[in-house]
Amino acid sequence: MPTEFRRLARGALYTRLRLGELLALRVADVADGQVNVRHSKTGRPRAVPLSEEGREFFDEVTSGRAGDDLVFPRQDGQPWRRMDASRYMARASIAAKIRPAATFHDLRRSYASLPINRGTDAEVIRELLGHADLRMTIRAYAHLLNRTVAKVVKKKLPSFGFERDNVRKLA
Repeated sequence: MPTEFRRLARGALYTRLRLGELLALRVADVADGQVNVRHSKTGRPRAVPLSEEGREFFDEVTSGRAGDDLVFPRQDGQPWRRMDASRYMARASIAAKIRPAATFHDLRRSYASLPINRGTDAEVIRELLGHADLRMTIRAYAHLLNRTVAKVVKKKLPSFGFERDNVRKLA
């Protein structure tokens, strides 16, 4: 993938933003360790906090640039098109032998799966992804949330102290 597209893909992983949200970002939208999304799918602006690694990345890609510049332009300075993203993701999938091919939205899903698998509350995931409603988060990530609940039951619930032999004797 060209360097500029790799930056766009990394930006997706650090922010969990949708492609359209990333493509609309201006340098002035990145400040104080967060990305301010003015044009979201829900129509409501939101602030997306960045990890330290994400903050360093965005500092690097915005350094010395004008506030109204696109954060992620193509090499020719023009905005990316959705078709560009689809083509590059398909090429990258072929090179990495990923079948079925990954989509750009899979970067957002990858981001979401990490905190879910670490047991993060679904409401926090909803907020991180900018979903308007918790039902959307649960519908999209129910399979991961269910696995996380099962892990918690196995690892974190207390023992009630019953021994197998005692249970058989009581029965």
